[in-house]
Amino acid sequence: MAERQADREPELRQSAHPEDGTAPFQEILSITHPRLTLPSLPRVSALPSQHLLPQRPAPSPEKDSSSACGASADPLSSRPVSPRHQQPSGLRGSPMQAGLRATAPPERWETSQPVSPRKPVALIPGKQNQQRPGSIWQARSRIPLRVRMVFLLCVLTTLALGLVFSGALRNGLEPMAAPSGGSMALALAPTGGPNLPPGLDTTNISYYIAKYGFDRPKNVQPLPRDEQQRLAQMLPYALAATARYDVHNQARVEPEMLLWWTHAEGIGARINYSNCANESPPAGQSYFSAIMNCDRPDFWQLGYGNQFGNIWVLKEAFAAMHGDPNNPTLVQEVGQAVLDYDRSQHTTPVCGGYSCTFPAMTIDQIMADVHWHASDHKETISNWWASVLSRDPGINSYMLALALTGFSHQQTRTWVGCYYQEPCWQYESDCLWQILAAWKSLGG
Repeated sequence: MAERQADREPELRQSAHPEDGTAPFQEILSITHPRLTLPSLPRVSALPSQHLLPQRPAPSPEKDSSSACGASADPLSSRPVSPRHQQPSGLRGSPMQAGLRATAPPERWETSQPVSPRKPVALIPGKQNQQRPGSIWQARSRIPLRVRMVFLLCVLTTLALGLVFSGALRNGLEPMAAPSGGSMALALAPTGGPNLPPGLDTTNISYYIAKYGFDRPKNVQPLPRDEQQRLAQMLPYALAATARYDVHNQARVEPEMLLWWTHAEGIGARINYSNCANESPPAGQSYFSAIMNCDRPDFWQLGYGNQFGNIWVLKEAFAAMHGDPNNPTLVQEVGQAVLDYDRSQHTTPVCGGYSCTFPAMTIDQIMADVHWHASDHKETISNWWASVLSRDPGINSYMLALALTGFSHQQTRTWVGCYYQEPCWQYESDCLWQILAAWKSLGG
């Protein structure tokens, strides 16, 4: 997040055991405070020579620990061990309805037709093969074949109806199964369009050392399996966003840097993230489940780790990633997808406490009452609608590209916090090497 505690120490972040694809939706997340400081840029065409940072809130006692970049690095010795990241638990499906159970047949079936004697029915127990005589089995042997077939058909029909009813009930209570990592119902990454400038999509270590001042890898750990899946889902948005941003603004921001940022921040490519000025979420909730409006909009980190202070570029980002920002139907469609995804994750309050129907408005209409400056702490419903749009994966990635324009270690040496000084910078550098080492397996 753009603002970080001055006396904050690095923390242990690596999850030791892999999780399956659905685990992120069945866990309870710990509170996550970001580690790095990323300012909001005033404009795209001209970059500022200095980054002004807002005041920092008091540190929170709870820390994130899901994505350690180096488990034995020196700066980690003093990090408090906290629970690993977990996704908020969702509603579990109700038990499958089995239908009505048929009544056992009577001991004797009265019929006027002659019945030929049949051999007794034998069951095969687990240990020994014995005939199980009894009144019920004797009665069953006297039921005509046609009646038994009708009875069996009724039972099967009842079970089938129970399965259908159970599925309909479950779909009414649970979100549909999402792809691993959780980007279900969100807009797909755009295809076509401009390509990245030559040489930007690279995993060459020396390139990042020379351009950004990262340290050489020292203690690089494998990425947690669940985070790998989420990063793989984020990757197409990062590729498309950086290509569009770089061409539009004649910049050179690498998609690898976007994935490094969300990983180093401990957000781990979860788009359902909202941290308002490091304010503690409600009891039992986390920054991934408690998503609502913010009374410090200049100090609000959202989605993959973008600052709301960059919301002024929303119109440009929407046009680049989705199309006409003056089309209220299109704007509503993008915003509604984010609200629907929030509901599938059971975020609280539902839809931020506002309507669960995104309004049909243009970007200009929404931005008319949006407040994001450091001196303006006004909380408006337009702030909420704009923040929802900013958590669209494509738009959020585009805004991250803006925020990382001009980023370097040299630029951050005067910033507050340990993370830009040694030995902490080694820890953050190892986070980048994790991303580069896994880049091919993520789809890069």
